[in-house]
Amino acid sequence: MREKLAVPEAEWSHAIGDLCNLPHVEEAAVLSTCNRMEIYVVALSWHRGVKEVTEWMSRISGIPLGD
Repeated sequence: MREKLAVPEAEWSHAIGDLCNLPHVEEAAVLSTCNRMEIYVVALSWHRGVKEVTEWMSRISGIPLGD
């Protein structure tokens, strides 16, 4: 599953742009290493920010939210 969620370093700036374009996200940072994926955001609303980032992760990975 981690491989599907990973964002290659060459795509970090695109991912950050996508995240910052979410309605409730003001700032974002992405870190993807060999064994983990981390996303940090500054959100206007904690609940809405988490929902939007989770939906974004599902969309880019192709992993349904229920999985």
